[in-house]
Amino acid sequence: FFSKERIVGYEVREGTLMEDNRFEAIILRDEKLVQSEATGYVSYFAAERERIGVGNLVYTLDESGAILDYTQTVNLSENSLSKNEKEDFRDTLDDFVQKYNPQDLRSLYQLDGTLQNKTQKIANNNLLKSLDSISSLNGMVKYHYAKNSGNVVFWTDGLEELTATEVTSVLFDKEKYAVNELTGNRLVAAGDIVYKLFNSEKWSVAFPLADRELAQRYLEEEVVEVTFLKNDISIWGTVSLVPNTVGETVVVLDFQSGSIN
Repeated sequence: FFSKERIVGYEVREGTLMEDNRFEAIILRDEKLVQSEATGYVSYFAAERERIGVGNLVYTLDESGAILDYTQTVNLSENSLSKNEKEDFRDTLDDFVQKYNPQDLRSLYQLDGTLQNKTQKIANNNLLKSLDSISSLNGMVKYHYAKNSGNVVFWTDGLEELTATEVTSVLFDKEKYAVNELTGNRLVAAGDIVYKLFNSEKWSVAFPLADRELAQRYLEEEVVEVTFLKNDISIWGTVSLVPNTVGETVVVLDFQSGSIN
């Protein structure tokens, strides 16, 4: 499920045995890291989780920093929101209220990040309309378009290429887990990561399970129902077992849909 935390909590309900067990697992997904093609100050024109197509504008690079200077002198808040933009903000807040759990403070930070991304996209799109008329920016701004389609993500965690056999108990130490936010209006060099893309509905969760008898029972079930505790969404996953690099048994649950949720 889409989250800025790759470690997720969920409950497994076995099909015929009807036994509920709760675990934490790591999300595995086919993710592509996209690198900056040049050096400059980056401004984004797509929102977090937004579906983009080949040829869509994703970001601009301003080698001189003129856009950053311009945005600091112009009050972009004067640009009124469109009806669709207002509805988008309202839907986001309504969804947060409906799912709000006072014990889950992380959801507040995620809401803040979501609203900031939406606000930045609106401000940048308004600025984009003005670029051609700002003589001081002529030729200084380079437009960068998507070469592949997919859902865009503006954070990395170093686990983008993780495989099921590399999932070990050590990775579940949340004190050592760190997310790198790819914020706009920052200076990037050629080769730096500017965004992440995923384009498949197929995804998995994986976790080491010391109880090998229980792992074998899951394997015999073949398909189990999984309820994700964060949003109370249930889907069915196909079970497989793999040994990891340190000899632990890893339970892998494969899903065919729902990766954007």
